[in-house]
Amino acid sequence: MWTAEGPLRAHPWDLLPADGASEQWHEQMNTLHALQRAHARELLRRRSHQVADQAEALSRKLAAMAFALRQQQLPDPAPDDETTEFAARDFDEELAELRDLRADLLFGDLMCAD
Repeated sequence: MWTAEGPLRAHPWDLLPADGASEQWHEQMNTLHALQRAHARELLRRRSHQVADQAEALSRKLAAMAFALRQQQLPDPAPDDETTEFAARDFDEELAELRDLRADLLFGDLMCAD
């Protein structure tokens, strides 16, 4: 079902069985929600560390370039597959994907806003 804001989303723990919800059903849905939130936290943590690793690698490249330039030397040209431009673009794209993932998890009620 669609609304003016987009698709209508319903989580399993928001839907009650037609014959009513037992205590066991509530416990199962609470467990399911907790497991999905834990998975979301782990996914976000793992992706954040991957993007942080990319940032550190790019930082090392830029620091080496800055050092060479301060010594009045031109940095060594990088091989075509390792240019700083590509590394910066990749980092920017990964950062955008991380922001989208975080927004999706917030919208899906799988994590809380800071």
